[in-house]
Amino acid sequence: MHISKKSSNFAAKSCKDNKNEHKIMARPIKETPTLYGEDARRFAYAVEHPRKVTAAEMQRMEESYQMVKSIANFAF
Repeated sequence: MHISKKSSNFAAKSCKDNKNEHKIMARPIKETPTLYGEDARRFAYAVEHPRKVTAAEMQRMEESYQMVKSIANFAF
């Protein structure tokens, strides 16, 4: 994940300026743009006709998942 200098400076400044020491919340998610024309047709087609996943791809995804799961350490 890449964090630009601009956003990291904003976060650092906000932390220093916050007298109540509250954690900084994530930025709000912008509204999703509306698709028109050919973009809308391509998107609708892709949703209605998903690409088939081969057994080899499924096996590769499962192996990747198991590897990440083995190294993950989540403390809740």
